[in-house]
Amino acid sequence: MEKPGTNLEKYENKDVDKDVDKDKDKNEDKAIKSANSCCFLRAMGTLEKDELVRNPDYLSKDLTSLKFKLVYNIIPLNFFKSFVEKRFPTSYHHLIARTKHVDKIFLEEISNGVEQVVILGAGYDSRAYRFSDRLSGIRLFELDFPGTQALKKKRLKKLLNKIPENVVYVPIDFTTRTIEDVLKESDYDAKKRTFFIWEGVSMYLTETAIDLVLKFISENAASNSSIVWDYAYKSFIDGEYMPKGGPEAADHAKKNGEPYIFGVKRDEMAGFMKSRGFEMISHLSPKDLENLYLRRKDGKIDGNVHQYINVVYAKVRNEDEITSTNRHKDLELDLFDLKTQKQKE
Repeated sequence: MEKPGTNLEKYENKDVDKDVDKDKDKNEDKAIKSANSCCFLRAMGTLEKDELVRNPDYLSKDLTSLKFKLVYNIIPLNFFKSFVEKRFPTSYHHLIARTKHVDKIFLEEISNGVEQVVILGAGYDSRAYRFSDRLSGIRLFELDFPGTQALKKKRLKKLLNKIPENVVYVPIDFTTRTIEDVLKESDYDAKKRTFFIWEGVSMYLTETAIDLVLKFISENAASNSSIVWDYAYKSFIDGEYMPKGGPEAADHAKKNGEPYIFGVKRDEMAGFMKSRGFEMISHLSPKDLENLYLRRKDGKIDGNVHQYINVVYAKVRNEDEITSTNRHKDLELDLFDLKTQKQKE
């Protein structure tokens, strides 16, 4: 389903396998290429023989571009993994682990009664289609550049014949509009329990931009709404910590015109989220991701994820929790004042 009043027709007839026209906006061009590359890496991960480390995104091979489909069908997986590990270390395994982790939380949220799902920067995310049988009565909003969405819709129509009616495409130019702008213009219902997915984006944004997203969610989603998102270590952003794959990733991002600029110290993330109206549910480190999702049947870890990225899962704190916390703080202050007064006496 497309957001009412949105015109995507100008993109619909573009050749999906020739990237984008040279005259297109550079930011959208980068977004389309990035989404395609990530989709391709997920597709290659579906070829893993060991099901314990296999990427579960089986639709990714059908959503990637023609040239990547050719690589998928021709290049041996071991050769491909070796090539990627030299060029972009840890990227291949990171996408396997992250996809599996977010899938797990996504299914838990569905089982626990979530009423809406919002995917920020959806790219070629396929959860709405892989898990369509679990999404009855649940509205799913995909936010991304209109060009990315048009290419995705064209590929999906060939694959599925039609887009599921519960999927709402919400076009957005992230450089000029906020999620508040576009969601409030769509069928998004702020009174419903909502699950937000935000993968691979925060490290490119300013803290102000991060705050705008989290502020919208905390103020425009029902109690027990939640978000899963990933962030970089501040020490990595500052250049103080450069683990395996870090220099290559930072250099690639910089050359692409989108340098990593946002990070948080791991031991400060709980406070960071609490001050923005959230309560942490889980906070996975690189080692956590590897142990949970990359351990083969023989007990060995198949590969490494990005050693500078953590994944946070947090829920919106409801008013009762916040009020209770504030009352507790007030009581602590009253007791402190009383104690201080007695000492003076």
